[in-house]
Amino acid sequence: MNMTAGFDFTENVSSDIYAAPEWGCRALQLPVTARSGARFNYNTLQYHLAGIALAERRGSDIASLLQKRVLGPMGITLDGWVKNSDGDVFTGSELHLHPRDMLRFGAVYLSDGRIDGQQLIPKEWIVKSRTPQRSDTGRDGIAYSYGWWLTKLAGQEVQFAEGYGGQAIVIAPDAGQVFVFTAPTGGLVTGAKHDARIAKLLSLTKRLLQ
Repeated sequence: MNMTAGFDFTENVSSDIYAAPEWGCRALQLPVTARSGARFNYNTLQYHLAGIALAERRGSDIASLLQKRVLGPMGITLDGWVKNSDGDVFTGSELHLHPRDMLRFGAVYLSDGRIDGQQLIPKEWIVKSRTPQRSDTGRDGIAYSYGWWLTKLAGQEVQFAEGYGGQAIVIAPDAGQVFVFTAPTGGLVTGAKHDARIAKLLSLTKRLLQ
């Protein structure tokens, strides 16, 4: 979850592995190029593998678990989640949510995981995800922690969940604000275009917080 598994995989470059039969097993056979925990290497493959492991342990696919235990109580209904050729949910990507649902999820996170008096997400997890785990992300002024990127905007600590092409949920706890951004993702979105979109949405958030 802190993106330091150490295997040889490059985000949006090594994606051909997902087309392989029993790709989860193939992923576990990837060359290990760094000791676990030694090097930050963001890639959604680690979330895909974690999702498979959790589904096997709980005896249900991630989409069903998430809908029942988390999204349902928030009043959110999944609008789709892509599965691979083996029938496993792509845990690290391809989750379809409407902007209003992204905003609702962010509001629950802003409330330390509580909704309608119910502790839906453990507060301990919320606190952990707001605490930088890695600063060697290669992104200036941006740290990483359990699925969230952490930075400072307008003098405030903020965290943001970032999706392909510029989808994002940005949470500013001190200001009590949640911002949601969507972006067109038809066809290939290059790394440079993605980064430019993220920079623009963070700049906009900064202006809104000032």
